[in-house]
Order: sequence, then structure tokens, then C-alpha cells
Amino acid sequence: MNLPLTKSELIEWFQGLTDVYLASYGEEYQLDTVIKSPTVIPNRNFKEGIPATQVIETRTLSDNLISINYSTIYDYDTFEKLFKENFPNQEYHESKMNSSSNYIYNSKTGWIEKIEISSETETEFEKTGFNMNYEIK
Repeated sequence: MNLPLTKSELIEWFQGLTDVYLASYGEEYQLDTVIKSPTVIPNRNFKEGIPATQVIETRTLSDNLISINYSTIYDYDTFEKLFKENFPNQEYHESKMNSSSNYIYNSKTGWIEKIEISSETETEFEKTGFNMNYEIK
């Protein structure tokens, strides 16, 4: 994903996101619901990918503001089996992964006002992650 570097790139990026989420939200999602669907996360080490569940949660925050949250829940038992099958000579160390993105959408202006993107991985040895926040004023 290429992040915008200039103000005009930032505006273009947010307009694209607004268009995408407006279409998805209007066609598929109901207010104040949680939708869970199985998915596979591509991974260069596992040709089958990593099984996970995509969770989409919509919440009404006020008359005009709607929160749309996308998160991924990994199936750790299947991930462990995949690791042991693909790397039989390596010791498995459990790792926890969490990634999500949250969009605050203003239905009155038709604009995404805030974007939060986060990802975290935790093993017995280390904890890494990042969190990006964009607020549009």
C-alpha cells in the first residue's frame, strides 16, 4: 500500500476510500451489525494461505457518524498445523496476530472523517506492531 505524500495525493486517497466504503456500506452492510466470514490470508510460506475470519462491524455513533471496523481473526490451531507440516524441522513458537482498520464515516457529508489502522504480532520473544491514525478536518 502506498501512502500519500502530498496534500493532493492525500485528498485523492481519501476520496477513493470514501467511494469504496460508501458503495460497500450502502449495498451490503446494515447498521449496528457484525458480519463474520471465513477467509484465507495469502502468505509466502504457506501455499494454502492462513485461514482466518474476516469480521465487519458497523456501529451508529451519532445521527451522522457511523463506525465501520474491519478486523481479522486468525485460526491459531490450523496455523500451528500448517507450520508443523511445512517446517517439520523447526520448533513451533506460538504467535498471536491482530489486525484491524476502523473508519468513521459521516453520512451527512459523505466523507470518512477518521481512519485508524493497526496491526500487532506477539510471540514469546517479542511484541511488534504499528498504529496509524488519520483525522480529516
